[in-house]
Amino acid sequence: MEGKGISAPGSSILNHVSICESSPANAAFKRHAEILKREYLSMTRASYRPAAVLDPEGTVVRCNDFFGRILGLEEGSVAGDNFFDFLSGEEKDALYPLFRELCGRAGYSLLFSFRLQCGTELAFNTSALFRNMTDHPEIGGIVMEILDISGCAKAKTTLDEINRLFCRLGPDPKKNFETIVSSVRELFDADSCCYFHREKERLHFYPSPGTPPGEYRDGDLGSFLALRILMRQAEEPLYITDLSSCPEYPPDPVALSLGARTFYGQPVMHAGKAIGALCLYHKNPRIYTRDEKESLNLVARFISLEEAHRQKELSLRDLIDVVSHELRHPISIILGYANTLKSHRDRLDQETVDEILTRIENGAKRLEHTTMEILEVSKLEKGMLCVRKESADLLTLMERAVEEMKAKGVANPLYVHAREGLPPVPADPEKILKVLIILLDNAAKYSPDGSPIELSAEVGADEALVSVMDRGPGIPLDDRLLVFEKFYQVEEVMHHSLPGIGLGLYLAREIIQAHGGRIWCTERKGGGSIFRFALPL
Repeated sequence: MEGKGISAPGSSILNHVSICESSPANAAFKRHAEILKREYLSMTRASYRPAAVLDPEGTVVRCNDFFGRILGLEEGSVAGDNFFDFLSGEEKDALYPLFRELCGRAGYSLLFSFRLQCGTELAFNTSALFRNMTDHPEIGGIVMEILDISGCAKAKTTLDEINRLFCRLGPDPKKNFETIVSSVRELFDADSCCYFHREKERLHFYPSPGTPPGEYRDGDLGSFLALRILMRQAEEPLYITDLSSCPEYPPDPVALSLGARTFYGQPVMHAGKAIGALCLYHKNPRIYTRDEKESLNLVARFISLEEAHRQKELSLRDLIDVVSHELRHPISIILGYANTLKSHRDRLDQETVDEILTRIENGAKRLEHTTMEILEVSKLEKGMLCVRKESADLLTLMERAVEEMKAKGVANPLYVHAREGLPPVPADPEKILKVLIILLDNAAKYSPDGSPIELSAEVGADEALVSVMDRGPGIPLDDRLLVFEKFYQVEEVMHHSLPGIGLGLYLAREIIQAHGGRIWCTERKGGGSIFRFALPL
């Protein structure tokens, strides 16, 4: 095949233009012509590329449905339109002379990269291959096939830039978030890019440069679309091409300050949960291609790794803060009373000595309890939680838990509500006993002196339900899921007034989930909380 190239003088929009002349004597061209005949005579609705046949003036004679859809037109409405009406004036001036030249040369091909207008505002970069088949008895026109070569090149460039972005990240997660939002804004031509993530009960916000200044305060971000992404807990992005036509969504502060039309929110998933949202804002309508969506998904997966790293750092920091705070009190008690005995034992009566020894013993038990919780969590996270199921009697386990609570000196009245003859459940008795003690201990910790704590059990068709009910202050709605996280406490770590390091409910959740069950917290009518867990039968 013999070829020769041409170019448009003074035009900077031609990424690649070529016209190729075919020789009928060339065997390779004959084979190529046969392929073309099969391809373009079978131009159907199922074609995976937009294709059309144009006359010498550029009018669409016929096309497949994909060609119409990519231009945003209804089925059948493209035929009769002129292809050049979908180009800007500059690009039309560059392509039209080449197209006219192509029309005079049967067998020639033309490859041209340009920006295709979709409606009045939307446009995307693409490439098209034009083939002169006017001498073909059944085609009789210029066959145009949209290849989107420039889109593929852009996807590769974006991927390369993302790889370079990852190489620039360092050990500080906060600085990494700032680097990511800045780079993503540039890569996807956004007017703003922001990353939102939840840390305990607060929503934190990392805006890219170029985000308009506003009253964006961490923990007070309820009107942002990012919160919708976190609430719906889905892996699919929230993609709104025109915010003005979606009144069901709240006015996003960044979108309002920018006057943004298009919003793209990519959820960041970790351990099956949406823990963050990478959000892009565009003043002008913006169409995201499949490659761009996949690239943003790749960025989100990497942010997930950063989040895992950050969570480990936060957990370690919380462990140090909580444990040091929790251990300081019993250690002070033990040392204080031990010094009292050492310095004044000859002047103390037996009753005072016994009281001091009891307090030293209680302090040692508190130290032991904290140490055992830490060891159990360590085993759990090493995958050493072993559940040995057998036929367990719930009523017996509930009565054992109550006796242990009484032996620990719990003064609140404890009541068990369960009918005789409850069917056995397949469970590890010692593990379920541990859960019951954790829940009863938690209820006693927050219940007023003298208020009753009730323990009940019932069995349904496919699960057994156990409830622990108290008359304490209750748990705010936003905290009811978070109380089962490690080290989480409704009161702030350094100011909480009650003993505990926030591991008990976390252990209870892990034990119940290891049984294939579920655990949750609700409010109690009349005041207080109800902690419930269900075990499959």
